[in-house]
Amino acid sequence: MLIHTRVLVCFQAFVSISLCKMLVSNFSKVQDTLIDMTYLNITYLNVNIIICAQRCLSLSNVTCYSFTYSNITRQCQLGSWLFPPRGARSSLSGALYSTGAFCNTSASFKIESRYILPACYKTENKQLIYEEAKSACEAMHSHLYSVKTEEKLNLLQTINAQDYWIGLNDVQLNGTLRWTEDGTEFDESLRGLLFDSGTTNNASNVGDCILYNVQSRRLSASNCSSPFKYVCEMSPKA
Repeated sequence: MLIHTRVLVCFQAFVSISLCKMLVSNFSKVQDTLIDMTYLNITYLNVNIIICAQRCLSLSNVTCYSFTYSNITRQCQLGSWLFPPRGARSSLSGALYSTGAFCNTSASFKIESRYILPACYKTENKQLIYEEAKSACEAMHSHLYSVKTEEKLNLLQTINAQDYWIGLNDVQLNGTLRWTEDGTEFDESLRGLLFDSGTTNNASNVGDCILYNVQSRRLSASNCSSPFKYVCEMSPKA
């Protein structure tokens, strides 16, 4: 789970505001009880958190995409990609920060945590049919945006007013909607909350693919061969 940490980093570092803003725009804090890190054999002692971030950024084009920092020991350890923990953590006590691992800001993805549940997403203005949009997201190691909660729908309502393909369809089995992110079935108990009133539980009455409808500000079905803009999302599984 990714959490914005701009204010936290600024106060911990006690550096100039301009330098702080430049550095923290590249990092987000990670709940290290849920996510672990592949460590590099690079450790710095008696440094502050900004120096730790600077060292990682200087290597970001090669190996460093995350780091842990302990306020107690002032120890900085650099790391590469993140993954779900396989057992009890044995790392130093401290906060884990990441860049590029789940949200590749260099590819114009951005993290949004305004509605509590964070998301790493990118809107695309090119209009594509559904399968092309799905493939375009996958080529960026992402998936079409998932709207499994009201918070994720709220995020779509705040960005540019457009119709967007999202990652839900019943192409595989008529009448059974599945998320492209992980293949799980849509929770029908959320239909009234997420879909517009004109969409039945059989999407194929209109089309097999789901989009965000800017007019209704809800999800609705459309023909998969119709071209629309789309939203890609990165997640820990992407």
